[in-house]
Amino acid sequence: RSSDLTGSSVDAFPATTTTYMVVAAIAGCANDTGYVTVGINANPILTVTPPGGTLCSGGSMMLIVSGAGNYTWFPSTGLVIASDSGDTVIASPVSTTTYTVTGIASNSCEDQDVVTVTVNALPGAPTAGTDATYCVIDLIADLTATGSNIEWFSDAGLTASIGFGSPFAITPGIGITTYYVTQTVSGCQSPYDSVVINVDNTPTISAAGLDQNICNVTTATLTGNTPTVGTGIWSVVSGTATITTSSSPASGVTGLVIGSSAILRWTISNGVCTSSFDDVTIT
Repeated sequence: RSSDLTGSSVDAFPATTTTYMVVAAIAGCANDTGYVTVGINANPILTVTPPGGTLCSGGSMMLIVSGAGNYTWFPSTGLVIASDSGDTVIASPVSTTTYTVTGIASNSCEDQDVVTVTVNALPGAPTAGTDATYCVIDLIADLTATGSNIEWFSDAGLTASIGFGSPFAITPGIGITTYYVTQTVSGCQSPYDSVVINVDNTPTISAAGLDQNICNVTTATLTGNTPTVGTGIWSVVSGTATITTSSSPASGVTGLVIGSSAILRWTISNGVCTSSFDDVTIT
């Protein structure tokens, strides 16, 4: 038959398990018959999950391969093998990398699969507005930042998001509040820029004390109130007087002129808020 082959050796490439018959002939006559079976083992089929993906610079991705028994990955750059068989790896390449994984089944047959991990660079931080200080009674301006997909946070760890976009309205309390802002480009979040908003409380209302009438002396003691918000300072508005401790509500006064009057002012200030003042006359 046309499919018969002759010779003491042949190469067999069956697509499936096949049994071959071999006949030994002498002088054209069959002398003996034998059989040989060539078995075909199925190749494994590898599947990588996920089948590639995109990372931001500095990120990582878990890749899990199945379909065989033992696996090797190439290249090894940016890979951490997370299992004895090599079926699980942590990929954290610094640039876009294509990995080839080879799996060998228990029947010694093998297969390969290819997976590409794309790495996107982190965008630069957005440009936030300038720091600002307000009095508590002032209108607080919205925050602004230049960038894409702006997001605002209340912490430097970027775990507490408080809103999106620019401009961004805020209602800070009294004191110093720092706001942190990032931008996101191609799914990657930038480092933050920050803006500091300081809100000063209105100062304590000043009370310089009752006017004083003194006789034939050139000294006196002031009786201003002690501020709970802000700091106070005495100054001479008119007349002749020397204030011994200008920051003390109960400062002494020397150098008064007998028969003349002096007006002294107790001013309480706090940050950018309008100061409060009151005058006392010593006669």
